[in-house]
Amino acid sequence: MGQIIRWLVKLFLFWLLVFAGNRILFFVVNHVQVADFSFRELLLSFRYALPLDISTACYSMVIPFLLMLGGYMTGKHVFEQISLFVVLFFLFIHGSIAYGEAAVYTEWQSKLNYEALAHFRHPSEVFHTASWQLTLLFFGCTILLDALYAWVYVRWVHIRSLHISGSTAHRVGIGLLSLVSMGFLFFTGIRGGWKRFPISESISYFSTHSILNDAAVNPTWNLIRNLLSHYNHERYNPYNYFSDAEAHQIVDSLYTVPKDTFQTILTTSRPNIIFIILESFTADGVNPVITPVLDSLIHQGIYFDSLYASGHVSDQGIPAILSAFPATSGVSVCDDPQMTVHLPAINEDLQRVGYHSGFLYGGQLDFGNLRAYAFNKHFDWVRDGHDLPGSLPRGALGIPDGITWKILLHQLQQTDTPFFYCWYTLSSHIPYDIPAPDTLQVSPYQIPFINSMHYTDAAIGALLHAAQHEPWFKNTLWVLVADHSHESQFPRALEEKLRHRIPLILAGEVISRQWRGVVMHRISSQLDIAATLLAQLHLPAQKRYPWSRNLFNPYTPDFADYNFFTGTGFVTPQGYVALLNNNHRYVMAEISDSSLIPAYIRLSHAIQQVAYDDFLKLKP
Repeated sequence: MGQIIRWLVKLFLFWLLVFAGNRILFFVVNHVQVADFSFRELLLSFRYALPLDISTACYSMVIPFLLMLGGYMTGKHVFEQISLFVVLFFLFIHGSIAYGEAAVYTEWQSKLNYEALAHFRHPSEVFHTASWQLTLLFFGCTILLDALYAWVYVRWVHIRSLHISGSTAHRVGIGLLSLVSMGFLFFTGIRGGWKRFPISESISYFSTHSILNDAAVNPTWNLIRNLLSHYNHERYNPYNYFSDAEAHQIVDSLYTVPKDTFQTILTTSRPNIIFIILESFTADGVNPVITPVLDSLIHQGIYFDSLYASGHVSDQGIPAILSAFPATSGVSVCDDPQMTVHLPAINEDLQRVGYHSGFLYGGQLDFGNLRAYAFNKHFDWVRDGHDLPGSLPRGALGIPDGITWKILLHQLQQTDTPFFYCWYTLSSHIPYDIPAPDTLQVSPYQIPFINSMHYTDAAIGALLHAAQHEPWFKNTLWVLVADHSHESQFPRALEEKLRHRIPLILAGEVISRQWRGVVMHRISSQLDIAATLLAQLHLPAQKRYPWSRNLFNPYTPDFADYNFFTGTGFVTPQGYVALLNNNHRYVMAEISDSSLIPAYIRLSHAIQQVAYDDFLKLKP
């Protein structure tokens, strides 16, 4: 039995070594984001990682121990080989999760979670999206590092031949005693001790910098907890901070408008409307260098420079824009097509008054169930890359924007007026394989992404120039808005408010002259587009879009709520607070009066609770 105890000690240390090695790899892969931290700060991630690493190690030791114990008690050596297989299998699982997380973090600044894994429902899209460097990194690390760890285990830890002596009854007695004692130790390690509450991710949080905290949280422990949590959250609201009545009272107080009035910005109440939904565009990129066309439209139309995305992925952003449905961390209303059937949509309201409609995307609308959303919202004409001629040039994800705009224009030339069309751009999505060189070097950060924005901007310029010759051009409102934001030339933490600021531009000759060149500085949300637009068309919106506000009503309060992978943020003109979902405390606050922080947290919690309730009500 002593041989098994020594093996357990070595196995425990082996797992801690593996987790530490994977953490080093995480820092190496994300070296740009940790370059400004001191060596001591990086070391603290290893120190604070220990509780969850120990818990994960104990989980990983239970089955191998039971197998070894079974071999000792029965005298059969086959259990040693089964135990070896189990350890190597766990090693592969731990490695795949850790290496996948390191790669994902470079793009999303988030740990591996349910939302990331959900994209594997369309594996071809995932591999087309990932750059060859990230793909090579993942498979290279999985093969090479797992092979190295496996060699270390077999060479220094594994019991090649279990020493078995004594009678069967004696071995069974010793085995049962060991089972009880080791079971107690495993349970203690898994639980994190004997305090009143078991261990949670919060124990590894020690820094105001998210990446250091994320590095300290064991990837496997976090992913399993996230998956279990998501399964439970599909059935109940995880954000129960208040009674239902109190939560709704708080949210209603935010959306109460003392006077229902607004300023008219259009010369007509029935314009043609073209939405250009900009993939991943950040407000940081709207300037004369990166996006000269968008910058020129600012001077010709109306620009909202303090508008925030509701969510952080496309299948949250599209419903936020067209249905004014708020994003909630960890879930997407598009996950279940039956849920989107019950959502309102701008398109449906316009169809009732005679509009013709269409939705065009150069990529794959199946990704994120956006095809189901488009058809559920009754667009007359829906096309994506699969529906377009195979002879058209394509990149990894589909047809680049420099070609797709021509398809849109051709379709509009055949469409009766008034019309409502959406063009969802593609080229600024990773891997940014645009048919143009990376000529812009405005920053050492995000060079391919910045150049992809520049490319899409040029495609929009070409569309606008060509459309000027169409008879419907002078009666058309152009709405340009991003589905969500992205890292920019300015490195920002994921929870920081400016990381989630996106452009919204209203342009076209239907904009009244006195409104051209106006910049709206008020704090606003992607969700507000529906009510703002429908009010200009003199169509009702309040009952169908309770989360949307008319931004041209001067009595509308200024605030925005944004969601990221692990939390949420609440913004007003006085500042903002960012919160984490897993420990319900704020991690970042920038506010003129710190005494307002508790009130902001209360407001953010109420929005989370009511929004998630609305999500659950849509479930069939």
